[in-house]
Amino acid sequence: MQIIPWANSGGLNIRVTIWGTLPSNAFRKINDAYTESAGSRTQSEETVYPIGGYTDTDVMFIRNPSAFVSEKADQLEMRIASLSYTFNDYFINGSQATDPDGFTGIKNRIAGLPASQSIVAATNGLDVKASTANQNTFVDLLDQLIQSIDNGGDVGGKLAFWMNDSTILGISSTLRRLGLLDQSRDMFGRYIDAYKGIPFYDIGVKADQTTRIITNTETTGSSSLTTSIYLTKMMEGDQDVTVGGQWLHGIQLYPMDVIDHGRLQTKPAERVEIDWPIGMAHFHKRTMGRLSGIIWT
Repeated sequence: MQIIPWANSGGLNIRVTIWGTLPSNAFRKINDAYTESAGSRTQSEETVYPIGGYTDTDVMFIRNPSAFVSEKADQLEMRIASLSYTFNDYFINGSQATDPDGFTGIKNRIAGLPASQSIVAATNGLDVKASTANQNTFVDLLDQLIQSIDNGGDVGGKLAFWMNDSTILGISSTLRRLGLLDQSRDMFGRYIDAYKGIPFYDIGVKADQTTRIITNTETTGSSSLTTSIYLTKMMEGDQDVTVGGQWLHGIQLYPMDVIDHGRLQTKPAERVEIDWPIGMAHFHKRTMGRLSGIIWT
């Protein structure tokens, strides 16, 4: 949520126009005319979906003079943490088929993009650390993933790799041994491992604080011990949604709303409401990609 750029949707949904086939161009003889052609487009809509909840705190906790911490504030912090975990999960795994009330994540978005955006490391998975040859193959695949993004990730937008904790350790170890690991700093000054200046981010766990959002048990051929790495190109700063918005970005109807409703009439408790209508959007077919079939042993 801190890394992804946000744009105001201006409504419950936005119209997305994606290029299809491009118009053709040709050289012409002097005094001859050009042949007319037009490109094709497809249109769809991206929608915002409200996420949030109520937190009720019994007045006995609020009025307890011996409390070490504010129960109301602590419950609110836990709700924000849970919302963050849930957002991270939907950012990767969100599926309208599974939950029509939530937005579509990048895994399912990539599945609907051209085949070039989905790269499989090997038929039955690639055990990266098994040999130096496999490590070199893995680096080649990372380069292929980068090149799958429009302009090879070189022009406009900001890029980020998304993975789980095992991959963070494995990829950093592999690149360090090959002398290819570099580091960058995030907005808080923390060191972030990177490859070609593109930072690695651990997407973490679900709200149960245990289950990985990107697992190590994906199936690739005969192996059920593989995982994936995702790469996204996102718009930078507060760009116009019709310009910078061609790259992946978040959309919101309005910023997160935290409402303290105070004392309830139905029970002796005070209620705080979190409400945030959000979604994801992109206009470009090559704004994200997935490298699957990776094994860390």
